[in-house]
Amino acid sequence: MTMTNVLFVPLLVFLFVFPCAAEEPAGSIPLDTAYDLALKTHPLIKSAEREIAKSRLLPRKAESEYYPRLNGYGNYSEADQEITSGNTVIEPDEQAKADLELIQPLFKAAYSPMKEQALREIDKSTELYVLTVQDVFFKVAQSYYQILEAEELIVNAQEFLDLAGEDLRFSKVKFAAGDVTEDAVIQSELNVVQAEGSLLESKNMLRIARDVFKSTVGMVTDDFKVVQPLPLVLPEGDLETFYQIALENRADHKVARHNIEQAKTGIELTRAKYYPTLEGDINYYVVDQPSFDQNDDNLKGSVKLVIPFYDGGLRHTEMKEKGETLNQTKLARTDLENSIKIEVEDNFIKIETYKTLLENLQKQMELAQKNYEITKGKFDYGAATILELDQALTTMHNVKTNLITKTYDYQLAILGLQKAMGLFMKEKWLHALPDMS
Repeated sequence: MTMTNVLFVPLLVFLFVFPCAAEEPAGSIPLDTAYDLALKTHPLIKSAEREIAKSRLLPRKAESEYYPRLNGYGNYSEADQEITSGNTVIEPDEQAKADLELIQPLFKAAYSPMKEQALREIDKSTELYVLTVQDVFFKVAQSYYQILEAEELIVNAQEFLDLAGEDLRFSKVKFAAGDVTEDAVIQSELNVVQAEGSLLESKNMLRIARDVFKSTVGMVTDDFKVVQPLPLVLPEGDLETFYQIALENRADHKVARHNIEQAKTGIELTRAKYYPTLEGDINYYVVDQPSFDQNDDNLKGSVKLVIPFYDGGLRHTEMKEKGETLNQTKLARTDLENSIKIEVEDNFIKIETYKTLLENLQKQMELAQKNYEITKGKFDYGAATILELDQALTTMHNVKTNLITKTYDYQLAILGLQKAMGLFMKEKWLHALPDMS
């Protein structure tokens, strides 16, 4: 079964439960605007932006390995007495000396892998930014849909309470007239209590969802409304297709690939320690009282070659360590791919499940509504008892509550599949990537 078939019938259910997005009332926040607010204010997104800025400093840090270094030194010494040999000063009684040293690296095998690792770190931090944005956006969407769901449940609970209260008044009147027994009144009172409980629960759910939403998008005011987004639609495809899309687009999978490449680069960095280093050195000094082997000033240059022959086995041990790190990153990627497959499959199955449930609940809703109307008509003419009317009302309320809940669960499952494939709000975060250059 393709996803197009899976999504068609629930779309009709979605339209039944709540209307399509109409004109936005004053003070309303569309879901797309909520994403923009979170993008501008959420601390995790801001921190991820700073991480990209930090990573873009790394190439220059690597390049500095080939930049010249200029050092200055100053030295002052004082002795009890001057040491001489004839007219030659072996050691003056006091001396001040200043040195200036210029060192220019000529060859370092570690430079290339360091530069490669630095550039890869930029790509990695960018993917981590995308991952953070998607996580925050999904939290925004969850709280947004929970607000809408709670508002629908409040309306449903209030309708249930109104009808249950009306039935209770009828029950009391009929009980006073001796037409029904006390258990009918008790059943009606139970419906009222249940309706009050449902209303309270839905109001609390709304309060929590609004608080989470405000915190996520960085809002302070309580004076805002959410508006119904258009029903979500997915492209056609099967489970294997969605899994391959996920492997290609998921930011965390790209990070896992970067980790493997960085582990390989780590091996190259360690291997570079086996190569010699070459650097040039220019030294100039001035001294106020030169000794016998010094001039008043002097300039000299040298080239230094360092060949590492033996370091106690440190490099060999580090190579083995880096090799194990590479194996770990490959295992981590395999584990992630398994998790991605499960996540994609889980949301895919949820969508198929909710599709079937929503079809069934839609039929139940039609039957429950019709049953209540018939029972109410019978009750008005004395052909049905108050117990039958209360039961029909309770059934209709429960079915509608379940229909509302499962409809929003279905929408979140679609968003969950988009997120599992790495496509969730792709256009928005793609244009939001920070320019830190």
